[in-house]
Amino acid sequence: MSFNPVEGMGVMERAVELTNSGESFVMATVVWRQGPSSGQSGSRAIITSDGKLHGWIGGACAEPVLIRESKKVMESGKAQLIWLGQEADFKGMHVPDGVLTVPMACQSEGALQIYVEPVQASPQVIIVGRSPMAETLKQLIEVLNWRVQILDFAAFATSMVSASSFVIIATQGHGDEEATEIALPANPAYLGIVASRKRGTA
Repeated sequence: MSFNPVEGMGVMERAVELTNSGESFVMATVVWRQGPSSGQSGSRAIITSDGKLHGWIGGACAEPVLIRESKKVMESGKAQLIWLGQEADFKGMHVPDGVLTVPMACQSEGALQIYVEPVQASPQVIIVGRSPMAETLKQLIEVLNWRVQILDFAAFATSMVSASSFVIIATQGHGDEEATEIALPANPAYLGIVASRKRGTA
């Protein structure tokens, strides 16, 4: 069995889709194998925040461990090299610092080293308003490679906002309160209003 480049492309296409939709995920890559494990060097899989696996990394023994450890990596934001194998594989072996060893309970022999890395989606910023200041703010945000869009107040809807969205109300007094009321039900990660201190207090 060898790595299937077509399957690998499917994983990468899925990675692009998730990135474009603003969803963080974990990318897992087999960097070493010892037969008869069904995983192959170069095999890749994506694990989403809900624990679903897309792609191929190995058999039924490896996947539950990978999903469990991927959730930890997603929470910590730090990449991890995982060595999956039989308990006998680890005896007398030098395991470098930072490598996580996980014995597999499968009857079949074989071992895998999998590099698991978190991929954090860039924030989504929604600017409501069409003032020159809003355009400048958009340009500054684009420098950070964050996803940003400017909307007219009339086009703004709660369905456009998610819990990870950053919303900036820049209507300059023309619908500030109404735009804020539209954004609040979605509980965005950040909600700001561009206004003077007096206007902000009001």
